[in-house]
Amino acid sequence: MIKKYLEHIHYLNDDFDYDPEEIINIVFLPSGEYLETKRRFFEDVQKFSNWSDRLQCYVIRDKDYNKVISSLDPQTEPMSVSAMLYQNSLKNKFKILENRVIIDGDVIIKHQNYETFPVKLYEIKGNFIINWCRLTSLKNFPKIVRDNFDCSHNKIRSLQRGPSNVGGYYNCSWNKLLNLKGSPSETDEFDASHNALVTLEGCPAYVKGDFYCSHNYLTSLKPSPITVKGVYDFRYNRVRNLDGISREVSVIRSNNNPLVSNI
Repeated sequence: MIKKYLEHIHYLNDDFDYDPEEIINIVFLPSGEYLETKRRFFEDVQKFSNWSDRLQCYVIRDKDYNKVISSLDPQTEPMSVSAMLYQNSLKNKFKILENRVIIDGDVIIKHQNYETFPVKLYEIKGNFIINWCRLTSLKNFPKIVRDNFDCSHNKIRSLQRGPSNVGGYYNCSWNKLLNLKGSPSETDEFDASHNALVTLEGCPAYVKGDFYCSHNYLTSLKPSPITVKGVYDFRYNRVRNLDGISREVSVIRSNNNPLVSNI
């Protein structure tokens, strides 16, 4: 059921403790885009809003999006903490079991400003993709990702505290990693290209597909995955020999390395 805003809001009186700093959640329909604002700024857009008992938040039509954004506080941040959870509760099945946040579906977040992910997650029963968010660590990341995991194009320096169980590919390219400690032991495909790697320490033991570590500062391939069923790509490094590389590699790509012997 959806009610008009003025039917839902408590009018100011002696019995109502009005908090201008209270956080108000807004969802735009039918797109499902979310944001937060403070109650003192929400008054500027109340004429556009309705209260939804089903969603337990205020809803505004998509056609009024630009008017609302221009009226709100300039510090309003789309995809804030509560907003991210609300979004996934609508688009997927969101639940908390024993203080563990589980989302039955995909989580895709891009172009936000999170040095640390703001919500502690446990399991994503789909893809978990978070790109261009200025992350520096994997703190609060889910421990289990049933499908693909992609944290590329951030500023991450360590994979520790990230997912240890990934059902699909694992992409941590275009970050600032020095090693691969914290990687899952097994993955379908692994991409750690375009980092600052000086060692492969911590890399997955078993890669069912391709393994990418190109465009780094590696001088050795020790330690390497035990098994790489697809392509092993270590182009644009400083590797001088193939000591340590798995014998089960299907294809080797080694361009732009000072290899002593030809492959």
